[in-house]
Amino acid sequence: MPELSMDDIVTDLQRQPFYSSQIIDAAALTEPAVEAQYADLQGTNKVHSSVWTALRETRGIEQLYSHQAQAIDFIMGGHDIVVSTATASGKSVIYQLPILDLLLRDPQARILIIYPTKALAQDQLASLKELVAAVPALQHVLVSTLDGDTPSAPNSAGNGSQRTVIRQSASVILTNPDTLH
Repeated sequence: MPELSMDDIVTDLQRQPFYSSQIIDAAALTEPAVEAQYADLQGTNKVHSSVWTALRETRGIEQLYSHQAQAIDFIMGGHDIVVSTATASGKSVIYQLPILDLLLRDPQARILIIYPTKALAQDQLASLKELVAAVPALQHVLVSTLDGDTPSAPNSAGNGSQRTVIRQSASVILTNPDTLH
């Protein structure tokens, strides 16, 4: 079967009786692909080699996109940033690399990450846990969510609620605005 372009697919859909008049010309515009631009971190903003190894092993990432490198340079330079890019463009790597690097440099560090929704925090939890687990020196690090679904009743071991354990022991807590009150 020949490889179809996006324009071919849209044209084929427009010809289908069940799809008649559902796509207008202005909505069917496509942009040509552009070549990815890569960059290295600048100056003294070097991430620990075990973090790079974990990134390569867990995600298959060999180098950073230019927007990732620029954002990480700003973060590691002590600046606050806002990143707005398309879905699946590597935004998570932008904050995850500096977090892991900080945890390696300061084992007592505590990080609070606020997501707009519980669902997004849960999605990112698995990704961050996988990356942390791939860094041997971070095996002690507890990464957890703290949200409306986190049990507040005392646990069976009698050492407080799961919420209390997370607040006292987690190095990285993922939460949402509803939980911050």
